[in-house]
Amino acid sequence: MPLSEKSTGIRLSANCLPDTAFAADKSEPSPDVILTLLLSLMNLKEISGWERASLSTVAAMKLPSDMSFLMVYVMICYNISLNTGGMSNQVFLLAFHELIIMWPAAFILEFFIVDKLAHMIAFKIVTPNDRPFAITVAISIAIICIMCPIMSFIATLLFNNAGVEFFAVWFKTTFLNFPVAFFWQLCYCGPLIRLIFRSIFKNN
Repeated sequence: MPLSEKSTGIRLSANCLPDTAFAADKSEPSPDVILTLLLSLMNLKEISGWERASLSTVAAMKLPSDMSFLMVYVMICYNISLNTGGMSNQVFLLAFHELIIMWPAAFILEFFIVDKLAHMIAFKIVTPNDRPFAITVAISIAIICIMCPIMSFIATLLFNNAGVEFFAVWFKTTFLNFPVAFFWQLCYCGPLIRLIFRSIFKNN
């Protein structure tokens, strides 16, 4: 019996799913049945319900975690380079001081709040019967549009010492971050994480 969001309580983010999670024709499965596909790929069809639920939890949490880590780390490096006047090797190390705060914040926000909102927004534009690429792009763009202002707000609040100019600095930070976040997610981060994800499950 295929597992669904209702039966497991877990919904995998389509933003972090491999392109092969969706079939190319009109009978393609929705993101809610991806767990069944993963179990099949891993030859784990004959496991208990508790083990299936545990695996779904690990899969559902690890993929957004990897995605948010890569997104946040690169965006922190970018912002530090802006604040220090240029890129240097030291920036890659300095980024870890902010990463310990920004990564958990990004993961919690996306996993528990933003992903659901992004799906709602995306499926007002696309339908489950649309091409997988269109669905993935729509959800990714929705996530970027929500996460960029929020993460810029948190960064401005914690690291920019903006004082009375807080809203002006937040506004500026958001607009500087958005184009980089947009192209980094769509062109590099998202495809890379999905490629790694496909490779892992192909080898199991």
